[in-house]
Amino acid sequence: MTILEKVTALLGEGAVLEAAPDRVPRVAPGSPDAVALLLGTAHQEGWRVRIEGAGTWLQSDAPADIALTTRRLDRIPAIEPADLTATAEAGIGLDQLRQQLADRGAWLAIDPPGLAGRTLGSVISAATAGPLRHGFGPIKDHLLGVTFVTGDGRMVQSGGRVMKNVAGYDLTRLQAGGFGAFGVIVLVHLRLRALPRADVTYVPDSRRPHSSSCRPPWRGANGGCSPCGSPDRRRSSRPTKPVSARRAGAAASARSAPRRRMDSGCVSPKDSRFGP
Repeated sequence: MTILEKVTALLGEGAVLEAAPDRVPRVAPGSPDAVALLLGTAHQEGWRVRIEGAGTWLQSDAPADIALTTRRLDRIPAIEPADLTATAEAGIGLDQLRQQLADRGAWLAIDPPGLAGRTLGSVISAATAGPLRHGFGPIKDHLLGVTFVTGDGRMVQSGGRVMKNVAGYDLTRLQAGGFGAFGVIVLVHLRLRALPRADVTYVPDSRRPHSSSCRPPWRGANGGCSPCGSPDRRRSSRPTKPVSARRAGAAASARSAPRRRMDSGCVSPKDSRFGP
């Protein structure tokens, strides 16, 4: 029997998809147990297995006898908005997962690059995070537990469904960025957050309307910046106090020193932020 015939006998005809561009047979198990059965058989037969998600992120060019894709592992067994946790299979697309979480008032603070159809397992295995990681942490901070299948077909469960659940080696965080070195991720327990009421993007604008028009002479008749007429920030309406001759001389020398022009307006050479 050929490899394709053996796989069809194990998992059925629905698990065999069209061959990859490099003519490698592509197999899509429909459950975590089917993944374990396939990898156990491949280990006994000596087949080389290549792991894929939806095939939208990394190029499939590794030599293999069969390609295992997780695209049929697309179910969400549980969503707990009150506990802010969810359990999802590794083959579900991020866009589909976000939509179902939003319908329950929950949010997964992950925005990886790539197409919207990227699978959850590929994001975890490659640890690809977007700008949201600066506010909510990397991929590993969103994992509560992971179920994966080793290369010889053993199913391993690490972590749990709540924040403080187990002791010992943290195998869950090792899966983030492991690129499948520890096994094929089939099930993930996620840490969620409440869905924000609004999604607002702020674009800062550093331009000032009068900064480009500031030209000597610096002071005008109104005591401000001429010709733009902006008030002098260093002037104060508080009453002056008597000072010693030494301090008065230093103040006079500072007033007589030439002033500099900065892009943000008029500043005094005494301002230590811009050097001597």
